[in-house]
Amino acid sequence: MKGGGGARFAPVFECIEKQGLQPETLIYFTDAEGKFPDYPPNFYVVWLIKGKQKVPWGQRIQLN
Repeated sequence: MKGGGGARFAPVFECIEKQGLQPETLIYFTDAEGKFPDYPPNFYVVWLIKGKQKVPWGQRIQLN
């Protein structure tokens, strides 16, 4: 399986908003190679990252 790049992270946040959900925390497993939403949501986000990419907001936790 090959990956790395081109992900759009916004659809997850858009779906949460559209459904009227208000999570306490969202945990996102990713290589962080993609396009992030311009602004953070009003809930806590933890990015579990496999790779060296940085995230623009939220807490980043390195997996490897």
